[in-house]
Amino acid sequence: ITGLMFLDQCLAAQPTGHQQHTALAFFRDFCRENPKIYLDDEAVPAVELLLMFCTGLRSLAPLGPEKRITLTFLDSSLPTASTCGLCLNIPTQHDDYLSFKQAMETALEAESAGFGTA
Repeated sequence: ITGLMFLDQCLAAQPTGHQQHTALAFFRDFCRENPKIYLDDEAVPAVELLLMFCTGLRSLAPLGPEKRITLTFLDSSLPTASTCGLCLNIPTQHDDYLSFKQAMETALEAESAGFGTA
């Protein structure tokens, strides 16, 4: 799965205010960059872990999920997700892309163990 494929499966809430617009831009940049995250010496593309984080699935169905992943905003430094509701809450407490990226990577690394990927 590529970052653009992941973004195609998302439906973003309408951002209000500077922090939400910035967070959404950072999220799109993160997906497009699709950095590798190292789990037990294995490099895993971030969007694969992001898909698992949001949906509990390792890959997209050939025609995509029946429901799109809803992106909302959270006044927090780390993202949260609901696999049942297919919802990703994007953190808005970052002033620069690097800190946003580090927060996303930290959350994905921490949550990957719960899905049996680490």
